Formats: sequence, C-alpha cells, structure tokens
Amino acid sequence: KLTGKDGWFASTSGLLDVSARFVVPESGVLAITVNGRTISYDVASHTVQALGKRADVPPILDRLDLRILADRTSIEIYAQAGLVNMPLFTLPETSEHGLRVQTSHGWKTEKLDVYELKSAWGKLP
Repeated sequence: KLTGKDGWFASTSGLLDVSARFVVPESGVLAITVNGRTISYDVASHTVQALGKRADVPPILDRLDLRILADRTSIEIYAQAGLVNMPLFTLPETSEHGLRVQTSHGWKTEKLDVYELKSAWGKLP
C-alpha cells in the first residue's frame, strides 16, 4: 500500500490499484491524475470524463465509489461498484508514475487505498 503526501502517491512502476469513496458535495469537480492522465468527475453533470470518453455516474446516497486499475498502456475505471465501466487505452506521454487527487471545496474522502502492483510478466530479459 502506498502512502501519500499532499494528495500525491508516488509509484515506481505506474501499476496501480486504487479504491476510493468520496462524499459528493452539491457542486464542484474531483480530479484524479493517474500516471499523468486526468480522470474528472463533475457534480453538476454527474459525469466521469477521461481521455475523451464520458460516462454518466449519478452519486448513490451522496457517494461516489471508484476503482481504478492502471498500467503502462491502460486505465480501467469502475464506478459505483461496477455499474459503470470505462476501459481506456493510453500511450505514455510523461514519466510521471503515481496518483494525484485534487478536489474543489466540499469534497470529503471516506476511503482512498492506493496499491502498487507487481508485473504479471516478471522480469524481462
């Protein structure tokens, strides 16, 4: 499990498993940057946006649950316990590995667990 400082969770590999739950305020935006790619949630439109894709994700009991799996070329977003799934392909454009959480006023974090995963391929020759 990675520990963060000031909303930044550094990772050496960029292989991440993130489980998060936020209390959704009446307005504002949540931004989660994973390996240099931003995932945003807009309260007014109840939408998650990332890499040009968009999905409707209404809060449930004023909560937003997210599970994010990331590796070097993909980010998978599962919202509200899997009711919404966004698989995304991405090529690295930055050497930034890790996770950053930024919120506007009123957001509360109930849970934020960030784990760095090991490669399924092991060490390459």
